[in-house]
Amino acid sequence: EKTKDNFENLDKRLDVNKIFNVPYKDPKKSLSKSINKIVNLRNKIVHEGYIDTGLTEDDIKQFIEQIMCIAKRFYELFAKTYDFDVDPDLWFTFDIDFF
Repeated sequence: EKTKDNFENLDKRLDVNKIFNVPYKDPKKSLSKSINKIVNLRNKIVHEGYIDTGLTEDDIKQFIEQIMCIAKRFYELFAKTYDFDVDPDLWFTFDIDFF
């Protein structure tokens, strides 16, 4: 929620609800819930020194894919809002098979 509010405070034309509320792969789960989980895990690492040892390689790959999906959606929203062309060959199509 805080992320959405921050972007809306920057520019009311940025309708970030579309970005977060549209599901990614799982139609029952919005990206908002996924990002909140990632942010909470990050906060536990940074502020509590806690690392969830139950995370699997697949979990981490999914987190990266979700973050990339949101980055792409933001890029497309900025292009539409500020009237510039989307470069389809940009960095959104990378191989995350680095484990």
